[in-house]
Amino acid sequence: GLDQFSDQVNNYARRLIAGNLINALGMGLTMTLFLVYLHTIRGFSAGFSGLVMSWMAIVGLVFNPTIGILIDKFGGRIVLIYGLIIKAISVFGLSLVETKSQVLIVASIMAIGDAINWPAQSVCLTRLVDEKVRQRVFAFNFMALNLGIGVGGIVSSLVVTAGDLSSFQLLYWLDGATYLFYLLIAFSLPAWVGSRI
Repeated sequence: GLDQFSDQVNNYARRLIAGNLINALGMGLTMTLFLVYLHTIRGFSAGFSGLVMSWMAIVGLVFNPTIGILIDKFGGRIVLIYGLIIKAISVFGLSLVETKSQVLIVASIMAIGDAINWPAQSVCLTRLVDEKVRQRVFAFNFMALNLGIGVGGIVSSLVVTAGDLSSFQLLYWLDGATYLFYLLIAFSLPAWVGSRI
């Protein structure tokens, strides 16, 4: 049962999953309203707003192979730390964008942060749990991600006010804060967690 599963997962793994859950709550605050923010609040065309999302996907794909190399060279923990810093800065930055070039620059940095964080976190989690429970732990971690995004989306609908820039900015500041929280957890992990297997 859940108690047995909990006994098989150490405190570091629980900490990492909790960080992922809190971070996912922040993602949920902003993810569903990204196009609304760019189009309705910042006044960019719907076409440009959609282009930004496509551009982020392309940037992520381009950088993915590099991330694997960096994880192999420096370890998952260090790469995760840098990824969380990059993502926190970019999320805070998105709350301040006013021009198309600023949006594209910030969106590119966000995409790089996203490309870094999931594989680096996965490497750390792999080191933290025994092979026999690894599949269950990864499933639980993915469930925490989806739960956080879902709950965050509900909370955002209660916080945001249509046409009010400051309410949208608040969502991005809260999202950025969750990356900083997760960053503290990443710093708390022992160095061997992110070592190359």
